[in-house]
Formats: sequence, structure tokens, C-alpha cells
Amino acid sequence: LCLALQDRLEKVEKEVQSLKGENLALKLVLEEKKTFASVVKDGEVEVDSWKVVAASATKCTLKRHSAVDLNNRFSTLSDEIRDCGQTRVMSTVIKTVLLLAPAYVYLYINAVYSLKSSHLHYREPLTDLVSQMQETSTAVQNSTNGGHPSTSVYRALEIDHTKASHSLWSEDAQCSKFLVNFGKNIEGTLLLSFPRSGNTWTRYLLEGATGIFTSSVFNDPSLTKAGFLGEVSSLSHNNTIVTKYHFLQKNHHATDPCILLIRNPIRAIASLWAFKIVTSWDVKHVAVIDNSRYNTSEFRNFYQNMLNRWMDVIRNALENSRLRLLPMYYEQLREDPIKEVRRMLNFLRLKPNEERLVCVARHITGKMKGGQKKFNPYTKNEMNQAQEAVKIVNNLLVKRGLPPLPDYSKYEN
Repeated sequence: LCLALQDRLEKVEKEVQSLKGENLALKLVLEEKKTFASVVKDGEVEVDSWKVVAASATKCTLKRHSAVDLNNRFSTLSDEIRDCGQTRVMSTVIKTVLLLAPAYVYLYINAVYSLKSSHLHYREPLTDLVSQMQETSTAVQNSTNGGHPSTSVYRALEIDHTKASHSLWSEDAQCSKFLVNFGKNIEGTLLLSFPRSGNTWTRYLLEGATGIFTSSVFNDPSLTKAGFLGEVSSLSHNNTIVTKYHFLQKNHHATDPCILLIRNPIRAIASLWAFKIVTSWDVKHVAVIDNSRYNTSEFRNFYQNMLNRWMDVIRNALENSRLRLLPMYYEQLREDPIKEVRRMLNFLRLKPNEERLVCVARHITGKMKGGQKKFNPYTKNEMNQAQEAVKIVNNLLVKRGLPPLPDYSKYEN
């Protein structure tokens, strides 16, 4: 890590020294931050203004910081970026850069001068800066992969350009350039959940964030029609980023990485009943039924069977000898989708593409996110049964060293 950080500083220094053929290294110290801030207006900085800032900057010697100090600075900025939320990332980074030590301002000036336009926008250089800092921070921090520290670095995904691609956001001028493709030689990962726990929506989020299709064991024609072209593929094809499963036999795929998606059983079962009742495949995934359709003996029996099935899906996943398991809680995914997508990308060992994440945030729902219903069709006894099932699953998670389930009483659906 020390050598890597020193090498990065040396490369930056060489690039700055070569600007416009001059052997001058621009140096901006903290005393000049007020001058720097005064020329920042509405996310743009004109070239002339940058020259003024550069000319007025203190001509001092930029001392190389220790690797430990750089690591701390990278980590601090990464934490602030992650906490600020997807709609305020750029402004938070600008503010933070203004207050950081000369090393980062030095890096930022280099990025700005490398652009070839009369007006320089913050978005492009800041995207590069955010990516570099997040990559460095992630590399030196422990991440939770089934309770084990991450020992791997980001992996590169190879795209298969001979196969079909799909545009998720074709009507958005800024996002239409991002396509979803099939990959090559991709390590298979399971996306396991009880039915109606947000699996299809999670697949959409991952396809948008990674640019790689997801697959399924079900081959649902309605999903293929909606643009999930990986639906016809499978885990063994090694050309999709995750594969949808709703149940695994014990020890089946026990060595494959697994994202375990869990939703409150009373909401998942109610949604599954609606999915079962609706006959048209075109609307099955998004349909909401009338409340009266739950007031039947068939639904009462259905609930009992499915509550046991909900526990079995999770129990089998947790009790299998998986080395890499990431629990994802649907309620938290709905509450902060981008944050949870970042967790999944880290688990998949993929470097976040910040521009893609902005587009995901702008089109967060997608076409196939299921309808939401606040109606509670359960009896008091059925609710008590659900609470006991949740306790059993929660104990299994804690025993495995994983985060406990969220407090479902805080979520309406």
C-alpha cells in the first residue's frame, strides 16, 4: 500500500510538471483556499479563473506525506462521500476537497488542467477523484463477506460483444449510453430469496450498476420481454453477474458466493398470493389485488405453508458451508438503494461506476418493481407465528456472525 501511494504521487507530479511544456509544479496550500473557493460558481470554473488561482498560489515545496497519513485522509473522504447520499455526492466532495491538505488539491488541479474545453465542469474530474479515493479506501478497509474480511481486489469484467445488449434508459439523454451486456468467464454468484422478496428489482439495480445481465433458473418470458435478456441463461454459463434462485437443496451450490435477500415474511407472502392469483404474465410481477381476495380459507392454508417455506429458504442458505455469504434486507434496500447496491458491488468485488450509479438513482424503480400494499390480511395468531419465525431466522443470522434482521415494525410494507 505504501509503495502504491508513493507511486501515485510520483505519477501525478510528473503529469503536472509536463503541462504545457513547462517544468512548473502548481502548488496550492490551505491558506489559499479562500481564493480558490471565491471562483467556484454553480459547478463551473473558467480557465482564466484557474490561471488566477494558480498564479496566486503559494510557491512552496509540497512535502510528501506518509502512507499512514494518506490512508487516513482517503478513508475520511470516502466515509463522507458514502454518507452524503446519492443526490449530494458532488457538492460534498467539492466542499471536502477545499478543506483537505495540499496533496489532494494538487491532484485536483492536475485533473482540471487535463480537460480541453473553455469551461471546466466539476463532474468529470470529481468522478475520477471519487473513484480513486473510494478504491484506495476500500482496499485498506475490511468489508463483510459472510463475516470474513475481504482479501481480494476489484476484478475486471469481460464483455461478450457478439451477443445482444439492452438499454435500460434509452429515453434519458445522459444515461442512454450505458448498456447492459453479457459477460465472459464470470464467477457465478447466487441471488437467493424467498419469492416476492425483491429479487427482480435487485437484479435491475445490479444490471444498471454493473452493465452485466443477470440470469435465472426460471426462464420467465415476461422478464425476457421486459429486457432481462439474461433470463434464458444460467449460473453454469458464466456470462451473468448473479443468478436468481428461490430455493436451494441443502449443500447445493454450497461453495458458490451467495447474496441472500430477505424480506419481512408477512409482506412477502401477501405479495406472493397476489402473484399466484393474477393470471396474466404481463402484469404478474407488478399487480396489486383487492383486499377481499385475501379473505379466504385458501389464503389461510397458503400462509401456513409459505411461512415454513420462508424459514427453509433462509435456514438452508445459512446452514450450508458457504464461505462467502452476504445477507441483504429488502426493507433497507428500499430505504437506501444506492448504499445497499454499493454493498453488493463490494461483495462482488466490482469497482463502483459513479456515473452509472447516478443513472440508477434517477431511475430507481425500473419497470418490474412490484406494487406495494399496506393492507394487513393476517389474524392475530398468524402475526404471532410470523414473529416466531422471524426470531428463529434472526438467531441463525446472529449465530453465523451476520447482522440481525431489521425491526419490521418500523416499515409499513
